Amino acid sequence: MKVHKRDHKYVQKEPDKGFDPERNKRIIDEVIADTEKMRVKKHREYDEALEERMSAVATYLTSLQQGGKTSGIEKYFGRKYLLYLRGQDIMQKIQENLTIVKNGKIIKRAGD
Repeated sequence: MKVHKRDHKYVQKEPDKGFDPERNKRIIDEVIADTEKMRVKKHREYDEALEERMSAVATYLTSLQQGGKTSGIEKYFGRKYLLYLRGQDIMQKIQENLTIVKNGKIIKRAGD
């Protein structure tokens, strides 16, 4: 690997005592491998969670289509996630109707 000319002033002429380039390379390779494993694991967990939510939505919509009741929505989404969705809906409605007033003058209206 070459060092750019503007970075030569930062490069030490003599390496630190005890510096082993092979050990340094091995550590970098280990960190890269561990990071890749963690990325794959998190991606798999995300896919599994997404699949579960999609399945719940599909089941719920199928139930509605076949004449099911909407009161069972908590059964499909879970109480906490349903509260989260309701909160997002409320936040969106507030932002749509938001008007900022300063000293009796309108500074910003929703949609501006």
